[in-house]
Amino acid sequence: MAIRVRVDPEGWHLFVGPPDASETHTDVAQSPTAALAMLSAWGCHSTDATDALDASGVDWRPLHDAEVLRRRAEDGRCS
Repeated sequence: MAIRVRVDPEGWHLFVGPPDASETHTDVAQSPTAALAMLSAWGCHSTDATDALDASGVDWRPLHDAEVLRRRAEDGRCS
């Protein structure tokens, strides 16, 4: 099973299993940033995770970048 990502109004639906993760996992993330964190926690390689988000057909990078900048601003860190 490859990493699969489906996006709808409910969120970012994640599906992954061996060999991309040691076990089969499914969950729904509320943002691409949260999706990347879940995939990483499940043991997925970052390149495979970003490739799966790219394959979702959603331009997720601007959403992710905005969330990272917002979090940094909230934490008082430089952007």
